[in-house]
Amino acid sequence: MLDDLLDARDDLEELLDQALPALDARPTAEGAEILAVLLTAPHRRTGPDARLRRLVVRRLEQRASPAAAAVLAAVAVLADSDTARRAGEALDRLAQAGVTAAIAGIGETALGEGWRAERAPAEGLAVRVQRAGESGERLLKLWLEPGEPGQRGVLAGGWTDPLEPKRLDKDRVRFLRLAGTGEAEPLERAQAIAALDALVRRAGELDLALSEGVALVLAQLRRAVGGADWPDFDVVAEPPR
Repeated sequence: MLDDLLDARDDLEELLDQALPALDARPTAEGAEILAVLLTAPHRRTGPDARLRRLVVRRLEQRASPAAAAVLAAVAVLADSDTARRAGEALDRLAQAGVTAAIAGIGETALGEGWRAERAPAEGLAVRVQRAGESGERLLKLWLEPGEPGQRGVLAGGWTDPLEPKRLDKDRVRFLRLAGTGEAEPLERAQAIAALDALVRRAGELDLALSEGVALVLAQLRRAVGGADWPDFDVVAEPPR
């Protein structure tokens, strides 16, 4: 176990040596959040254990840079409760030393109206997403496929980059046309949030896997719906459409 921990420490140092300068060069809230998700693996059944997540927090604090503080801020709002608490305490200590995150908008994801389409027993859901500081909206696209007998199903998808309104509408129409057999059901914001919560819970009840695209944004979505008690999942490569 000690050898494994030492290997993980060396791997972590190498990753931070590469990732933190990249975040400095292109400082975005999404970049800090993705790095936090990759380091702490919220909602993944496999990944770093509690000991390694504590190591992540310590190493980020030791870097004592604005970029490291930004990733810690993302860990504090997206990781499991114990890791998030430790990240918050590390941020407080860094702030006392004069080191603060140089990136605004971390963890600030708002959901808007949505649309639901079905091709029973599969289900598609599209939701408008607005992130702080971004000029355009994103489109969250989720596809729940229970799978054929003997084949494990998956909750696939993710969200787009910020799009111009016309491009977002075209993408939404195309996705919903592929996802459903009839007219998509429009959803007001509260209905879209409820539909998203129900979709993730259904995926958990069916023991589906997550695609990598969904795994990267699930913690942000959980925060956007108010901290729902969602299950952990296995993660697989994005399935073909």
